[in-house]
Amino acid sequence: MYPPHTYASSKMKHVFTKISSFWMRFVARQPKASWSPQASVNNNEKKTENNRGRRQRRIRIVHVKEVLEQEKMNSSSSFKMCSSKSKVLEWKTLMETKWLRFSSITYIDPTGEQRTWDAATRTTKDPNAVADAVCVFAKLKSSKRETQTLLVRQFRPPMEQETIELPAGLIDKGETAEQAALRELKEETGYTGYNAKATPCSMALSPGLSNETVVLVTVDVNLDEYEEDECGGEDKVVPEQELEGSEFITVIKVPLNKMRESLDSLNSSGYKIFAGLYMFALGLELNEAE
Repeated sequence: MYPPHTYASSKMKHVFTKISSFWMRFVARQPKASWSPQASVNNNEKKTENNRGRRQRRIRIVHVKEVLEQEKMNSSSSFKMCSSKSKVLEWKTLMETKWLRFSSITYIDPTGEQRTWDAATRTTKDPNAVADAVCVFAKLKSSKRETQTLLVRQFRPPMEQETIELPAGLIDKGETAEQAALRELKEETGYTGYNAKATPCSMALSPGLSNETVVLVTVDVNLDEYEEDECGGEDKVVPEQELEGSEFITVIKVPLNKMRESLDSLNSSGYKIFAGLYMFALGLELNEAE
């Protein structure tokens, strides 16, 4: 039998050994970094590096997608944002008068979103006609003077002022553009034309507001038939207009080679110039400059 103090010492040593063994096994199962300040720092740096790498990869992926989308836009005319993807679904009449119809148009834009658009159209529109109307560019030829053209001045209520335009009018049912042009020229100016030639296409007048279209018709007029005064350049025989009761039109003759200059002068006098007429005059001037 061991002495009491020897037994106690042996007992305590045994307990201490077991505790030490348990503690060593516990520590062995734990991540070493959790117990080392330097390991903790290294681990944080590694996480930061990994996060930076992931961000860079995401940036590269986004860049590649942007490049592919740009190449798709450049190489394909059928890209989804192209306006040709738009499509009209329905026309709904909101109001109608003798001459005009106010409608709401439902359509789909290139993104597939459904939208509406307000429009004014003519009730006289013939789906079989080449256009709604004609405008007439008359070349007044004389053996005594330079070539001239005819303009008309009339009051337009929506503008609340007089405008300067080419002779023009609606195409009647069954008429060709050339027939309508010769008729309108005679009615609005009194001059008789010949050799009428229409443009091969109809042109939109105000596509943001209406589906109205027009054809430009060139017409020749022989001024020698009107016994032009050699001194004043005026017709001895003034052509008689065939105007309707609601029409009040003043005819203006201007030299063809000074058409744009004449329009600028008329604009300075307070008249509103029709856009198509001014662009036509500017085109003639540019052509002469070349």
